[in-house]
Amino acid sequence: MRFTDRSIKALKPRRTRYDITETSVSADRRGLQVRVYPTGRKVFQFRYQFKGQHRRITIGSYPEISLADAHDSQYRVRESLRNGVDPVREREKEREHAPEVKTVRELANEWIEREVNHKRKNPGEVKRVIEKDLLPRIGDFDASSITLRDAVKLIDAVMDRGAP
Repeated sequence: MRFTDRSIKALKPRRTRYDITETSVSADRRGLQVRVYPTGRKVFQFRYQFKGQHRRITIGSYPEISLADAHDSQYRVRESLRNGVDPVREREKEREHAPEVKTVRELANEWIEREVNHKRKNPGEVKRVIEKDLLPRIGDFDASSITLRDAVKLIDAVMDRGAP
């Protein structure tokens, strides 16, 4: 099947995941697949061979990644392969060197474990305040995304209810 937005939207989930490969296309477009999960999620993938090994790289979820963007990504992967670079290995290297992103909840739990539990006479009070005021509002945010404005809004909410 040649992929179109309409044909991809028409793919229905089954009991188990399945792959549909784009066929009857030019040689530089071969290997693009859509993996359909039982939940209905659809993911673009690209299958290729590198040094005799069959490999698969995930491009992204449809419709967040458009068909045109998937074809562009596939083209970039093919360029890497022509240059003798395995894109899956490159991605693994990037992940090894990428800074670790943590949520506010993860950092708060680490701080409680390292500092509060060992240095406070009443660690339960600190935990209660964090669990009541901080975590429900911003606990699932990436810690690096929190701005000064977010902190001010959090403090204002606590003060508005009359807490010190």
